[in-house]
Amino acid sequence: MTGHHTHDAAETLREALRTHRDTGDQPGQATVLTFLGVTLLAASDHQNAVGELEEALDIYRTIGDQDGEAMALNQAGTWQQASGDDSRAAGCHRQALALRIASPWEEAHALAGLGHCAQADGHTADAPPG
Repeated sequence: MTGHHTHDAAETLREALRTHRDTGDQPGQATVLTFLGVTLLAASDHQNAVGELEEALDIYRTIGDQDGEAMALNQAGTWQQASGDDSRAAGCHRQALALRIASPWEEAHALAGLGHCAQADGHTADAPPG
């Protein structure tokens, strides 16, 4: 995503977030915050991205949406690994796996994230079985 497109996407997501907040739609807020976090990560705005993902996590936990929580944790883990913090990344992916996830995609994302972290640390024997 180029800088201009990333900026446009972030602005559109912020507009959607305002609408969800105005209507009290917590699931919608959490979803948009997760997408906004991912978009800001793509724009290298890491500090704001992490804030959006943390807010999304708080909402997902409040409303009991474990699939959404896993999605936000996996996105946070992906960012942590990209920033070089494999230990925190693995922690995010382990937390996602510990949830009762109905989404095979999020389970696979968490397992793949753990595998990437183990490989980056040189512990290929610790990677989850595939």
